[in-house]
Amino acid sequence: MFIFLIWRLYRLQLLELTGIQEKLNKSEERYRTLVENINDAIFTLDLYNFITYVSPVIEKLSAFKPDEFKGKSITNFVHSDDSNGLLAMLEKAKTEEVLYECRLINKSGAYRHFRISCGPLFESEKLAGLTGVLNDITARKQAEEALKDSEERFRTLVDDVLDSSAVGIMILDWDFKVVWLNRALESFFLLHREEILGISARNLIDERIKYFFAQPETFAQKLLATYEDNTYVESFECHVSPSEQHQERWLEHYSQPIYSGLYAGGRIEHYYDITERKQVEKQYKYLSLHDSLTGLYNRAFFNEEMHRMEGGSYLPLGIIVCDVDGLKLVNDTMGHEAGNKLLQAAANLLSNCFRKSDIVARIGGDEFVIILPSTDNSTVENACQRLKNAIKKYNKSQPEISLSLSTGFAVSNDITKSSTDLFKEADLNMYREKLSHAQSTRSIIVNTLKKVLEARDFITEGHAERMQEMVVQLAIACGIPDHMLNDLRLFTLFHDLGKIGIPDRILFKPGPLNDDEFLQIKQHCEIGCRIANTVPDLKSIADWILKHHEWFNGKGYPLGLAGEEIPLECRILAIVDAYDAMTSDRPYRKATTVSEAVVELKKCSGEQFDPQLVQKFLSTLPHQ
Repeated sequence: MFIFLIWRLYRLQLLELTGIQEKLNKSEERYRTLVENINDAIFTLDLYNFITYVSPVIEKLSAFKPDEFKGKSITNFVHSDDSNGLLAMLEKAKTEEVLYECRLINKSGAYRHFRISCGPLFESEKLAGLTGVLNDITARKQAEEALKDSEERFRTLVDDVLDSSAVGIMILDWDFKVVWLNRALESFFLLHREEILGISARNLIDERIKYFFAQPETFAQKLLATYEDNTYVESFECHVSPSEQHQERWLEHYSQPIYSGLYAGGRIEHYYDITERKQVEKQYKYLSLHDSLTGLYNRAFFNEEMHRMEGGSYLPLGIIVCDVDGLKLVNDTMGHEAGNKLLQAAANLLSNCFRKSDIVARIGGDEFVIILPSTDNSTVENACQRLKNAIKKYNKSQPEISLSLSTGFAVSNDITKSSTDLFKEADLNMYREKLSHAQSTRSIIVNTLKKVLEARDFITEGHAERMQEMVVQLAIACGIPDHMLNDLRLFTLFHDLGKIGIPDRILFKPGPLNDDEFLQIKQHCEIGCRIANTVPDLKSIADWILKHHEWFNGKGYPLGLAGEEIPLECRILAIVDAYDAMTSDRPYRKATTVSEAVVELKKCSGEQFDPQLVQKFLSTLPHQ
């Protein structure tokens, strides 16, 4: 029985051990399967770094079979540049878990990147070696290298773009030393980056850059303040003074802190060249305050200055108002270009006749005004006389277009008197003067018109005198009273006044006119009538100027009048003008004989000319 019990107990123990062994076998099988099928290779080393085990997946990773690793030092498979680091890591791994990245050779001789995770291996609580895992990180490393290359290319591209930018750029590190600047900044401040990199921006500003500016201390103060408190964005405009070494320019400084990256805590500064913008602004400002034609101040500036000078500090305050006489007539007869030249001449005279402290402005089409601060009555009177003398001198040297100015002034020493009332007083005085010398002004205008006609060859030498003499003779023969003869003389001179408004290319065309050109020529009667109506001394002959091309048979222009519907004065002029034209030399033909002219007049009698007047005219001719 006892033996049976012992056997029974032994059997039970044997069965128990067998079960444990089976479990161990199954567990070992599971772990072996796990080790052999994961993507990472597991290895063990002895205390001398010789490989004692490596999982089968190593063949997939390196093409070496596991047995080819056993008994060999792990350094045999490591890139020479990485071996020292690996040995140091393995030594450290005897006491703790460590990580290390290195390159391992494969069977083809190429290297792949691995991350080694390694730690101590104990047996019976004694250090027996090392165990670790090889993780192939080649794909990750290649991606990192590609990213690095891409970043480097991008950085190079950015550097090239910034370096070629027209904006001056300077980058400072946390200690405000220069770490980068582009070519534009070098150009602005005559710097060389090789000399500047690494030096203190504070010193650079104090010793060199600030002296480029018109206000060096103000510039330095603003910029250095950003280094003391590098928390805000700064922006301001600064004027670079011209010198022998560099040109004048305007720069806009813009700087801000760097919050991240390699130069976190530093600052980036930009300098924009705004010279062109400032020039445009200056031009706009000039145009907003000046008259574009004359260059004088305009009405807006005049109003602003008048308001500013209303205080007592500018008293006594004088104002002179000037008006260009006959400007509209000059524009109508000679064109706006001639009128503009007259305005410019007036502006030049005004500018030269007054003090620099006086303000000369053009406030209307033909109106100028001068503000004379701190000026008494006699000084203003002297200035007006000086202006009149200058006008006389100008008219002697400019025979074609005479300049006439009506002027009026007012002076106030009363602090309660508004600038508006002072201007009204001066303007009223100007109007009174205009009325007082209206006759002389009209004479100037008439003489100007005569000069214009002579300049364009509408009144030739001797032609006017002959015409006037023959017209007066025929008028007397027709019984026209003496008091009408002066108007007839004017009519003889100015009947072609409207031709001033016809282009020279049509008036002096050597060949025949086309229909459109002839239509424009016919308009000179109406143009002349309009001009004459604007001149008091010519208004009485305006209707004759309109009708001087009407024919006796009604086929003339512009109204198609016939017979006695045509004013007698026009019928007289038509005959005399035709006769003188035929018997005078022209650039394109020789004069006809008197006999030939008489034949032509008789031929056109009853059609173009009044037949009775033709007979009377012929009777006035000496040979008839």
